[in-house]
Amino acid sequence: MSIIVWFNGLSSQKFIKTLPKQNIEIGTNYITNLRNVNCVCAYDTDVVLKIKTLPNVKYYTVPHGQTPGWQVIRDTRVQGTNSGILALYLAVQQNETVYIIGCDWGINEKSTQDEYYKKDYYPRKYTNNIKRRMSELCKNKNVFVVNDQKVDVPLPIISTNYYLEITNYK
Repeated sequence: MSIIVWFNGLSSQKFIKTLPKQNIEIGTNYITNLRNVNCVCAYDTDVVLKIKTLPNVKYYTVPHGQTPGWQVIRDTRVQGTNSGILALYLAVQQNETVYIIGCDWGINEKSTQDEYYKKDYYPRKYTNNIKRRMSELCKNKNVFVVNDQKVDVPLPIISTNYYLEITNYK
């Protein structure tokens, strides 16, 4: 079994509507407007407050975002990070292979969810600290970023074609 973690980079558009539903899918922020997932992670309180929760979906945030209907992740390794790292944190707890789709760090700052943020600028989605946290969380885990470009991550990157080949979705 494997786990899909949906970041909201534009590269996720290759799969967001076409990839068959996996047993465990974890997404960030407004992902349920684009795809059905098992879990949603949101780091920013204003985003947590705007998300309409759905039945049969679990919602996770950090202590400063604590809101009814949301479970709180208190692990200090996710402090000062972002929604993607929260989703990755949940995924690596399962000790399964994890594929991150839509991580476009270092390529562009645009998002599949920009219309929901209502911003006219695109802040950088990661810092060196966030990359270190990603590396720490994934140490000794099978975690791969699916992307056809060289993204700025401390993890192995596999192409979309290779991902489709090894998961038999081609």
